[in-house]
Amino acid sequence: MKQEKSDISTEKESRTHAMYSRLRYPNLDAKGNAIYVRHRRFVYERLGIDVDDFFRGKVVLDAGCGTGEETLFLASLGPAKVVGIDTSSGSLEVAWESAVRTGAKNVEFIEASVLDESVFPDENFDYVSSLGCIHHTPNTHRAFHNLGRMVRPGGHLCTFLYNSYGHFLY
Repeated sequence: MKQEKSDISTEKESRTHAMYSRLRYPNLDAKGNAIYVRHRRFVYERLGIDVDDFFRGKVVLDAGCGTGEETLFLASLGPAKVVGIDTSSGSLEVAWESAVRTGAKNVEFIEASVLDESVFPDENFDYVSSLGCIHHTPNTHRAFHNLGRMVRPGGHLCTFLYNSYGHFLY
């Protein structure tokens, strides 16, 4: 019997959720995190963005935050608030622990899906970041649309998608 498309999507989302709750990726050590921060600063610099000024006072969403490395990096740049969402409770545990360890006060982590349109209202964020997340969902188009509707007029949406060759240089 042929499996229905919605059943396959539900199974894919469930398996992805379970994998990242178990793996808690990337969960960097101090040295790995320092490399990550240098890399992110380099990427923004190549895009012509001065991160020490750009994020100041903004409200930011990190969608698919995993263990919170990007969330905490963004929080260190002076935004009013950074919200990290992820479906993986195990990864979010690591993110919360890291926030406490680093003393980040302007972060919040919520267990939620990038597909859930009820989590945040329209035009709620100045900057929405989703790095390496939405291609893991059963509906990439819907995830992208959902993130886009949350961006305030004049705001920014940053996504990063990859395939099996996406991390070849690393």
